[in-house]
Amino acid sequence: MRSLVKILLVVLLTAAVLLGAYFAYLRVMVENQNKTVEIAVDYAELDRAGIPLSELRNLGIPSIAVLEETPLAGTLNGDFYFSSGNGILSAAKMVPPEIEKYRSKKMILKDRCYILAENPVVRKRIANNLLAAVTNKELKFLGGNVIEINRRESEVKNLGIGFSEKTIKKLSQFHVIPRLMNRPGDNIEKKIKLLAGFDTIIFEGEEVVGFPGRIKETAQSLTKSNLTYGYIEIINQLGSDQLKKLVGKKIVKVHSIGQDEMRKVNQEKAVERFTRAVKERNVRLLYVRPYLTGDNLTYLSTLKTNIEKAGFMIGRASSPQDIILQNWQLMVLGLGVVAATIILLDTFFKLNAVLMLLLLLLGTFIANPQILALLAAVVFPSLSMINAFKRSAPKPVMTVLNVVSETTMGIMILIGLLSGFNFMVGIDTFMGVKLALVIPIAIVGFYFIVRGEDNWVSYQKIKERILFYLNSSVPFSFIILAIVLFGAAYLLLARSGNFILPVSGIETAARGWLENILVVRPRFKEFAIGYPALFIAAALFNSNRKSWLWLLLPIATIAPTSLLNSFSHIHTPLVVSLIRSLNGLWIGVGIGFIISLFIKKQA
Repeated sequence: MRSLVKILLVVLLTAAVLLGAYFAYLRVMVENQNKTVEIAVDYAELDRAGIPLSELRNLGIPSIAVLEETPLAGTLNGDFYFSSGNGILSAAKMVPPEIEKYRSKKMILKDRCYILAENPVVRKRIANNLLAAVTNKELKFLGGNVIEINRRESEVKNLGIGFSEKTIKKLSQFHVIPRLMNRPGDNIEKKIKLLAGFDTIIFEGEEVVGFPGRIKETAQSLTKSNLTYGYIEIINQLGSDQLKKLVGKKIVKVHSIGQDEMRKVNQEKAVERFTRAVKERNVRLLYVRPYLTGDNLTYLSTLKTNIEKAGFMIGRASSPQDIILQNWQLMVLGLGVVAATIILLDTFFKLNAVLMLLLLLLGTFIANPQILALLAAVVFPSLSMINAFKRSAPKPVMTVLNVVSETTMGIMILIGLLSGFNFMVGIDTFMGVKLALVIPIAIVGFYFIVRGEDNWVSYQKIKERILFYLNSSVPFSFIILAIVLFGAAYLLLARSGNFILPVSGIETAARGWLENILVVRPRFKEFAIGYPALFIAAALFNSNRKSWLWLLLPIATIAPTSLLNSFSHIHTPLVVSLIRSLNGLWIGVGIGFIISLFIKKQA
C-alpha cells in the first residue's frame, strides 16, 4: 500500500512539473511578443535644456510627457491673461483693454481671480477644467472672454486647467503623455474625462490622483476613459500599490530617474540603468529627463541604440498578454507541491500510507497560488539537498546536477503558479522571500544533524543529539565561527527581497564588470557561496569524509534556494533568469572545484 501511494505521489508531481513547463513555454512566447519599449522625454526639462524637437524626432524618440497647465504657467507662456482682482486694481501699468473695461465699471473684486482668454477653444478648456476644481457658483463669465473665479489667488494660481493647445500642436508629431498632479479638491471623474484623446497617463508628484481616500474613484475613471496607467517602479508614489491592483490590464511599468538622483548619476550610468530596467524587469516605458549640461542628443541616441541592441524596438508601449491559470490547472500544480511536501516529510519520519493519503486530501484545500508557491520554494530546495546527500554520486559535479535538476522541478511548478498578468507586470510579487531562503537551510541543517545511520529521524534521535550538543565542550574558535555565520546569515537576509542595506561603491563596480562580461550578472550568493559550498560538500561526501557535512550542507543549501528564488521574480523575463542561473552555476562550480583541489592537497 505504501509503495502504491508513493507511486501516486510521483505521478502527481510529474503531472505538475509538465504543466509548469507548459506555462514556462507560454511565458517565453508572451515575453517575446512584448518587445516594444517607449521612450518618453519630460517636456519641461527638454525645453529647459534647449533641445530642438526636430532633432528629437530625427532620433526616433516617440513620446513627450507634458505637465498640466496652471493659470500661473499659462500666463507666463502667453496663452492667456491671469491675475487676482487685487493685482488688477492696484496695477500701475496698463491691463488688457477688456479687463480695463470691467475695472472702470468697478466690476473687478479684489478677493477674486480673473482669466482673460480670447481664444474660444482655450477659454472652453480652462472653464471645463476649473469646473472640475470649483463649484458652479464660484465661476462666472464677465461678458464673453473673461472668467471670474470666486477664490483667492493662492488657491487658484496652481489649479490644473488642462493642456495647452499651443503645446499640443507643437508636439503633434509625438505621442503625448499627460501628467496630472493630485489635487484633493478636484472632481476626479470630470478631470479624467477631460483627457479624451490621450491614451496613457503618468501621475506627477509624490502621490497618485485620488490619494489617500479616493483611489477606487481614480481607477474607475481611468477604466471608463480607457486610459493606460503608467505606474512608476522604485520611485513609489503614494497610492500606487493600491491603484495598480484596481485598473485591470490597462497598465504599463515605467522606470524613471528622479530629479534628485539626476545630480548623482551620469549619462553613462543612466543609460545602463534604463537598459537594465528593460532587460531584467519588463519595464516598457522609460521616462527620461534631459541633463542641464552635456550632450543630451548623444545621451538619448545611446539609450535608444542600447535598447535596440538588447533585442527590443522603440515605439508605443503596451501591456503584455495575460496568461490565465484555470482552476483545474491550479489544482494539478497544487497537488504537485503537496506531493513533494509529503515526500519531504516521509524522508524525515517514514509516514504510513493512510497518513500520506490524508495529507494529500488536506492539501487539496490549499487554493492560494501565493501560498503554494511559497511552499514549493521551501520544499524543493530542501528535498533536492537531502536526496542528493542520501545517496552517493560517482562525481561531485553529478551531485550538483542532481540538486539543480530536482530544484528545477520546483521552478517549473512555481512558474505555473505565478504565471498571471499581475505577476508579470509587478502588480503582485512572490511573498515570503526571506522565509523561502531561511527555512530550507534550517530543514537541511536539522536533517543532517539529527538523522541516524538509517537516514530516518525519530524523537529519540533528536533527544540524543540535543543532549550530545548540550554536553559538549565548545572551543573558542567555534564560537567565533558561529558569530561569523550568524553575521553572514543576517547579511543574506537583509540583502534578499527589497534591499534594506545600501550597496557599496565597490560592489556596484563589481556588478557592472560582471554584467559587461556575462551579459546577465549572476547572483553573488550563488556563485561565491552556495555552489562552491555545494561542490565542496559533494567532493567530501563522495570521498567518504562526512564529519563536517552537517555544517557545510546548510550553507550549500543557499545554492538551490537562490536558484529557485531567481525564478520567483516573475517580472524578470524567463530567459534572463535562465542565463543568470547558468552563469551562477558554472562560475560557482569552478570556484568550488579549485577550493576542493586545495583541500585535497592539504589533506
